[in-house]
Amino acid sequence: MKIIIFGSGGVGGYFGGRLAAIGEDVYFIARGAHLDALRGTGLYLTSPLGDAHVEQVQATDTVADCGVADVVLVAVKLYDTAAAADSIRPAVGPDTTIVSFQNGVSGADILSDAFGREHVIGGTSSIAARIEKPGTIEQTGKMATLAFGEWDGADSPRTQRLLDACLKAGIDA
Repeated sequence: MKIIIFGSGGVGGYFGGRLAAIGEDVYFIARGAHLDALRGTGLYLTSPLGDAHVEQVQATDTVADCGVADVVLVAVKLYDTAAAADSIRPAVGPDTTIVSFQNGVSGADILSDAFGREHVIGGTSSIAARIEKPGTIEQTGKMATLAFGEWDGADSPRTQRLLDACLKAGIDA
């Protein structure tokens, strides 16, 4: 499954790193020194839930470099969501699923307005994580969870596929 992490800081970097560590086709959208470190030495995760190092990281500052994604995980600050929607447009095809893992309640609505509700599923994350230094995400505490689903609460092949990947990666989802 091709997954784009748009916002590779604490939240996106941690969950994207866990998915990349099990071999999912993950692309990290980052910038500056963090992007340089991801390209140079890979992504390090430090966590009481287990450390990890993903040596070969697909990292870029341009979504168009990634092609069309199966899933786009949006993990930018809420006030950047409209700009994020414009940026991820090249990665959104007819079957792309977009999930907002942001603080606040309007991120999914902004993404739905931009792409149509059929592309967006609801999501929340509970985690304390940060960029400790470029290329290293530090997760603290015992909580690193994702919850996501269709708007009507029904199971679907796309949510099941994402859930299966998360569980395989050891993510509490």
